[in-house]
Amino acid sequence: MATKQMAEDPNIRRTSKDNKRKDNNENKQEEKNLHNKQIEDLNKSNAVLQKAIADKKRRDRNKKIAVAAASILLAGTAIAVPVIINEKNTIYTITIQSEVKGFSSYSVQVKKGATIKDVKSQLKVFSKYNFIGIYKDASLTQEYKDDEKITKNSTIYLKYELKTFRLTYAQHTSQYSIEIQNKSEIADENAIEWGQSIRFKVNLDASVSNSKIEVRANDTVLTPDEDGVYEITLIQADTEIKVDGIEINYYTLGTIPSQITIMRDNQEIPSNARIYYGETLTISYTETTGYHKTHFTVNGQEVNNNHSHRVTGELTITYEEEINTYIVT
Repeated sequence: MATKQMAEDPNIRRTSKDNKRKDNNENKQEEKNLHNKQIEDLNKSNAVLQKAIADKKRRDRNKKIAVAAASILLAGTAIAVPVIINEKNTIYTITIQSEVKGFSSYSVQVKKGATIKDVKSQLKVFSKYNFIGIYKDASLTQEYKDDEKITKNSTIYLKYELKTFRLTYAQHTSQYSIEIQNKSEIADENAIEWGQSIRFKVNLDASVSNSKIEVRANDTVLTPDEDGVYEITLIQADTEIKVDGIEINYYTLGTIPSQITIMRDNQEIPSNARIYYGETLTISYTETTGYHKTHFTVNGQEVNNNHSHRVTGELTITYEEEINTYIVT
């Protein structure tokens, strides 16, 4: 019976409702406290970020800083957070052009604050051209200075000159001459353009026509074609044509008849000796006792005694004599 009385007691029912109301209030307060705590943490984080930004600004007060606003959504609340951008990271594109034949436009990139000298360090190198300078205009009238700064995306113009080289050779000596075969293609032998070719012949003087010559372009040995033409291709440096192995033609005497004397520089030449192109010999005969000369020829020509002969080739001497005859009366 006591249990039934307690359930029906109005005071007990009120106490139960009060307890439920209290619990609801406590839950709401906890939710409110939690929300306030989130807001407080958010504000603290923002304060820390703002302080970091302020410290960065103080450290970089001599630097140009641009601040852009970015929005970050944190715990359902939008907060403006400054983002630091350093202008020194700005990149400029430099377009490079030239009127040089076969040149293809290209571009390089430099940081803000870079100079024309920094651009030069990135230029392509062309083996056939000498670099002259960098210009602001296609007419190549306004040249940049090395210390000029790059302040924007730009187009620059390069000036080049085709490399030229000097060709040297012995045009004519007493022994040989060099005859350029493609002379019409060469404006100036002291300014052979990069990549040009030179074709030439070596004409030997008769005095050295038997020489086994070696022809070189600098240190490269050249071989002639079937027409005796040498060629130097793709010239890329100063070039000197050299001819080595030049020798004066010489000829070997056979056995000299006892009646014949051959003198050179007042000295008698023995049988089987060498005689050289261009030298002068004195050729004489002495009749054998009891005989008289009937024919005396040098290279097929009848000559007198003590004949002066200039050597231009093989030497052939013919001497004939007959025995003297007498009439007895």
